[in-house]
Amino acid sequence: GAAPSRGVAAAAVAGDWATGAGDEHDFAGGAASRGPLTTPEPELVEFAPERANSVALIGEITERGVALKELDFQGQRKLVANLSISVRAGRGRDFYNVEMWDAVAQQCAEHMSAGDAIAIRGRLKVDVWPEDKMNPDGPKRRAFKVVASELGRAASLGSEDFSPAGGVSRSGAPVKKAELWEMLFADYSSFWDNRLTKRSDKAPDFVHKDSGDALWLGGAYPPSEAIIERVASTLPPPPAPGAARILQ
Repeated sequence: GAAPSRGVAAAAVAGDWATGAGDEHDFAGGAASRGPLTTPEPELVEFAPERANSVALIGEITERGVALKELDFQGQRKLVANLSISVRAGRGRDFYNVEMWDAVAQQCAEHMSAGDAIAIRGRLKVDVWPEDKMNPDGPKRRAFKVVASELGRAASLGSEDFSPAGGVSRSGAPVKKAELWEMLFADYSSFWDNRLTKRSDKAPDFVHKDSGDALWLGGAYPPSEAIIERVASTLPPPPAPGAARILQ
């Protein structure tokens, strides 16, 4: 028979893509051959620049905090802030690199630090660079990040079952806060004790040496009074500032 028209062929491809069907289904007859529709027509969305590429995240600033730099761009002073945000994803966490510029960057650096709950809105950006600097036309590397144009202090992060700024063991399994505190009491030497040496009140007080899991005595989600009492009564005194960190 005659070859199907381009429109019919396109309908067949679209049908395969939308339904996950394979070669065993014949879509040569177009949409009508697929039987009655069981779902409504997708809503028509008007184009708007702010909708074409829009990202919103709520999470916690990771322990590396907010890095603010000043750049000279074509004779103009520009501020850029870089940070990483940990966002709950099911029973684990996803991590996103975030970039902010000028007034938003300065506001973030002045008011936010490691462990803070943050809400941002912006756009997704892809950085592309050659794997080999000597061969700019060769294979490329790509990295995604969020360029934030708005930020706020998040009022809540939902469930508090997971430890901030990590909460994933070396095996990749989520670690609950209660379990992490018990790990600290059972094997204090496997944690860094930063109670006297941390640079910010919002930085973690204890950090696991292998996994990077962090614990706070204060902040937005402080532990129970019983935990605080156990820290004071059962753990050794925190090392003095300037004392050498020695892996046990």
